[in-house]
Amino acid sequence: MIKAVFRLVGVTLAGGGMGTFAALYHRLYFPFGVVAVLIASAMALFMVRKLVLTYSAHRWFGAGLVASVILYASGDAMTSSLIILDAPGLVLVLGTATMLFVSLGWPDFRERQALGT
Repeated sequence: MIKAVFRLVGVTLAGGGMGTFAALYHRLYFPFGVVAVLIASAMALFMVRKLVLTYSAHRWFGAGLVASVILYASGDAMTSSLIILDAPGLVLVLGTATMLFVSLGWPDFRERQALGT
């Protein structure tokens, strides 16, 4: 039980680290930086889903990723300085959220094959 909790905390922190990486480097050479960060985030989500083989780890990684991106995009009285409300920032926030929704909603065909349907 404790091992599973530590694994989920580690996976969540890894997702947060990926979100921090995305927040820091999404403006690098505008169209290419956003695309590279979104591809890296998609690959990380895919690898967590395929290598860890638990759906809860995939959910917690995605929660850490989206939570950190939203945290860096949310502003205080002076607005955020990491993810600004412009084209790269909107593409990053909406792209990350859309990627997470698609990856969480994607069916797992291994379970269907095991059931014989």
